[in-house]
Amino acid sequence: MKAVVICGGTIIDINYYQFYLKQADCIICADRGVQYLEGTGCQPDLLIGDFDSIDKDILKAYKELDREILKFPSEKDATDSELAIEEAIKRGAKTVYLLGAQGSRLDHTLCNILLLRKFSQNGVEIIMVNENNVIYVLTDTIKLKRTLHNKISLIPITEKVKGVTTNGLKYQLDNKDMIMYSSYGISNEFIDEYAEISIKEGAMLVVLSND
Repeated sequence: MKAVVICGGTIIDINYYQFYLKQADCIICADRGVQYLEGTGCQPDLLIGDFDSIDKDILKAYKELDREILKFPSEKDATDSELAIEEAIKRGAKTVYLLGAQGSRLDHTLCNILLLRKFSQNGVEIIMVNENNVIYVLTDTIKLKRTLHNKISLIPITEKVKGVTTNGLKYQLDNKDMIMYSSYGISNEFIDEYAEISIKEGAMLVVLSND
């Protein structure tokens, strides 16, 4: 099952995300993230959060449409985004596309990136997407198709990532160990239609970016 979680960060053009919205079995909106669905023809399956930032008229309209709503207190131990991801997993999602998870609040952006790692340890693939980047967590092997995202960066998020091997990239790695706190893996490039990255131990972010 695939789910889309729409957070309340920055989305410049919601139509950019139609590919993800159309293949979603479930759309969950965290707080004001639901406002981005206006005019798309898509409806949320669930609204979740403390609703401290949503337009009250929009929330009222979804209540009148009898959409499922889970309300939490504003003082809680998890962000609305984390609660939305957890709910998607409870409903059977094995892949979650996280939209609107980056924005002007750097603390929220960093936290959302780290959530990718948290849930990857439970066997769930969380993919963070915006208009300029797609972010994956890699713990074994990944094969990616070359798209408009012409840059690819490998960023360790464990103390050491062992046995990094790449194919289809300009700067090839062969059983290379990488460490945190280094810019070594930034801005590699595709040279083939597909690139494959594998690691033997640890975890890293794989970031596809366009300039």
